[in-house]
Amino acid sequence: MMPSKFAGFTLIEVMIVIVILGIISAIAFPAYTSQMQKVRRSDAIDLAMSVAQRMERCFTVDGAYSAGGSCPTGAQASTKGYYTGAIAIGSATTYTITVTPVAGQPQASDTHCASFVITQTGNKTATNTDCW
Repeated sequence: MMPSKFAGFTLIEVMIVIVILGIISAIAFPAYTSQMQKVRRSDAIDLAMSVAQRMERCFTVDGAYSAGGSCPTGAQASTKGYYTGAIAIGSATTYTITVTPVAGQPQASDTHCASFVITQTGNKTATNTDCW
């Protein structure tokens, strides 16, 4: 048998592959992070809607939104733990629920939809109009 040429990759070829992978990673990771933030926003919407539903049940039972009755009070945690909700009872007939990301969680860096607000009238507002 005749000896064959050395087979394999040169250092330049390996470096080109590494650079290409780096470029792809630099594009893909921020897109992935952004998409995950969008997906986790459903946790905030779920929290806001479930607390609003409990407040409406409270109004049906007690005839008013009151901290002393069957209404939920204090900070409310979302099911996945990315958000926390605060209930502000304005009067016997008004409330505002504000949902914000928990500090230290991945959603804390979501500046596009930093808060979600719902009132007793069902009026929904957020940091930007496309959050809900």
